[in-house]
Amino acid sequence: MLRLSSRKTRKIISTVIVILLILSMTVPMILSLFN
Repeated sequence: MLRLSSRKTRKIISTVIVILLILSMTVPMILSLFN
């Protein structure tokens, strides 16, 4: 089990959330460019 209290897993989770946000912003733009 992952411990959310540890600093490393919290950092990993936050970076994953940021990456997902950036992807959700950029993917529609890229798709609209290709269409």
